[in-house]
Amino acid sequence: MTIYTYLLNKKESGEIRIMFQAGLPAQLLFYLDIYAYHLAHPEESQFQVALYFGVSKKTVWRVYRTLSQSVM
Repeated sequence: MTIYTYLLNKKESGEIRIMFQAGLPAQLLFYLDIYAYHLAHPEESQFQVALYFGVSKKTVWRVYRTLSQSVM
């Protein structure tokens, strides 16, 4: 299971609200949107995704790196 699937499951169950109250950065919801877009459009480059969301390529790279990690 990746961090993305873990957070997506928590979002769908409503538990993610508790995680945000406990200090989870709110930007992770935006990260989930970026990663979902990446999964739906795997042919697009990081640059294209960055343009679509109005963020830097470094942000897109950070999203991919963070959310694709395995949860232990």
